[in-house]
Amino acid sequence: MTKNQAVWERVLRIVMGIGLAAVGYIYGDMYGNAPLALVFIGTVLIVTGVVAYCPVWHLLGFSTKRTKQTKP
Repeated sequence: MTKNQAVWERVLRIVMGIGLAAVGYIYGDMYGNAPLALVFIGTVLIVTGVVAYCPVWHLLGFSTKRTKQTKP
């Protein structure tokens, strides 16, 4: 499993994941299953940000991480 996320994307995913999970947790009893979905999505964002790997990016062949170029 190679890393396919840049540092800025990892930070953004973790911050957004914490926000979504917190909102889902706070409103957990009020709106049925929607807050549970927010907690799930937030958790997925946090995990993918921590491990620096996104399976969807891998399937699409996309990466935000720059590769080091070697000098000739």
